[in-house]
Amino acid sequence: MRLLSLLPGRTAERRIIRSPALSIASQAVGALQLAMILWRSEGGSNATDTYFYLFGLGLLPSQILTVGVMYPLMINRQASIGKKAAQRLASFVPVLAVLVTATGVVWLATTGRVTVDLVPLLTLSAFNSALQSMIWSRGVAAESTGEPHWFAAVALPANTLAVIALLVPWRNENLALTAMLAALVVGNAGYLGFMVRQRIGSDAVSRLPEQSMGSQAAWWYMARAGTGYGGLAVLSSLAVILPPGALTVLAVVTKLVGAVTSTFVNAVLPALVHADTDSPFEARRFMRLTGVVLLVIGFSGVVATTFLLGNQTLLSVTVATWLFAAATAAAAQRVAFRFLSANSSIVTLVVLPIVVLASVATVAEGELNLTNLVAAQALVDAATAAFLLAALRDKAMAIGARTATAMLVAIWIASTVST
Repeated sequence: MRLLSLLPGRTAERRIIRSPALSIASQAVGALQLAMILWRSEGGSNATDTYFYLFGLGLLPSQILTVGVMYPLMINRQASIGKKAAQRLASFVPVLAVLVTATGVVWLATTGRVTVDLVPLLTLSAFNSALQSMIWSRGVAAESTGEPHWFAAVALPANTLAVIALLVPWRNENLALTAMLAALVVGNAGYLGFMVRQRIGSDAVSRLPEQSMGSQAAWWYMARAGTGYGGLAVLSSLAVILPPGALTVLAVVTKLVGAVTSTFVNAVLPALVHADTDSPFEARRFMRLTGVVLLVIGFSGVVATTFLLGNQTLLSVTVATWLFAAATAAAAQRVAFRFLSANSSIVTLVVLPIVVLASVATVAEGELNLTNLVAAQALVDAATAAFLLAALRDKAMAIGARTATAMLVAIWIASTVST
């Protein structure tokens, strides 16, 4: 109940309760969907690798342009995006999502992962990526005015239908995944239609100025988002080189981290930091509370894994550290969007490519493995958090982020050397 004191008024209280509830429901259904996929594929296969890889790749344009550029320009004090620019961006992202998905298909084909029976899955993946990008545009726009619940429920309708589709005893795994993707398309189309009818996000766009202000800010935001999310996309693409099933495991870990971040940060923080927020104080208090909770959860996970799967202790420590780093980075980024200039995290433009290049080098040396790949992805978040928190002058959280960064560097080296 302490979180309720962070916001004034009953309307704000309802929002801060409703958003995490919707996010938890969405993540729970998503976890069930994930478990059913793993059960169908007996732990992972080429088909599941293909699905997870293209699903994540299809979100890349939305992560870079919608979350990384449009959203900060809608809430930043020093720069803003104009109505027409926001509308053009929302129209362009779905097209780009399809093109990026198609590029992923080419990469899969190059590595010998594409077979004839996967063609329906590839087609539906492209279509689904376009629908998701349109939903994200509206949900993120609503977040900018302090209404995070629409985005918190972004996957709930689609995931629910996907679980229902997976309950059918399909003849084989590929048919099951294809039917699941078709259900995702139907669910996303229905949710998008509802959002359009209710004008979700439209009012947020209508309150924007006629002309964009601070055009240089847009390029800074694009450079930062492109470096961060693009780096993660490169790292996940490297997983295609690993044996079948490894990319599925990586996707499971990534979804776990994303689920925790969505529940603890993305479903709450937009109600604390939005276009009308005047002080970062409450957001900083929320970051500290979340950090402590996630450290406890992560430590508990490491202990449990050590007893149940003793040979996966290093990987579990990596994941636990990533939980803290990812949530901290997501929270710090939203505060920075509101209160810092666009070029405040210029150092990350240098550091993050170094992480990616180091991972590419491990491929050339034949030393790539699941643990150092997870550590590399976690490093992207940890380094981002460390530099943003330093810019925000949050000493306590910055020390935590730097510690996480040092731990992940040590894990990356240890797992690479031991290969």
